[in-house]
Amino acid sequence: MNFLITCPDHDDATYFVSEYSIELIKFAKEKGFNVINCYEKNATKARVKNFIETKNPEFIMFNGHGNDDIITGQVFEPIIRLEDSDLIKDRIVYARVCHTARTLGKKCAETGTGAYIGFTDRFRIWISNNYSHLPLEDPYAQLIIPPSNVIAKSLLKGNTVEEATNHGKDAYRKNIELLEKSDSKKELRFLLPVLYWNRAKLLAQGNTNATLAQHN
Repeated sequence: MNFLITCPDHDDATYFVSEYSIELIKFAKEKGFNVINCYEKNATKARVKNFIETKNPEFIMFNGHGNDDIITGQVFEPIIRLEDSDLIKDRIVYARVCHTARTLGKKCAETGTGAYIGFTDRFRIWISNNYSHLPLEDPYAQLIIPPSNVIAKSLLKGNTVEEATNHGKDAYRKNIELLEKSDSKKELRFLLPVLYWNRAKLLAQGNTNATLAQHN
């Protein structure tokens, strides 16, 4: 089974989420997936389109920037536009990208065959200046990004789209509860709105009962 993931790294936000995606790539390989990693300069429209058409990945995960209609790759190159929705609409797609669930995700979900997990507004992260070159050690990123990884891991384990989305929301809730405890590190509590925000804006659309096993 093929798993395609885009990992641009041209700015702080994409660099951080791509570094946290290394764990997902390793996990997918352990689960027996053939991973197609469109990283850095390979996160382009031409490469992504070619791999989708030739490798027919059952699961696609996008890291990057975007808006209602567009997902971007390296250096903000549009790699999926609304008019490209036919490329991805019958698959399981997870877009760790701002805004795309509002229009692009809705369009992809119309067939009822595939499913689209994304964010209806910004996907927010916070980076400490002291760890700008050490993403995995950043205490801010450690609270914000791993819950979004849980979604992909859950899908790779064979859970449904709905289950995977709920697992991600549960992971955010656990970090929220951790920060709300009286003995938590008070200097990290300013991250609470970010965690609440990402949890609230996460949305699954389409066939939310779909699993990767069904797409094999």
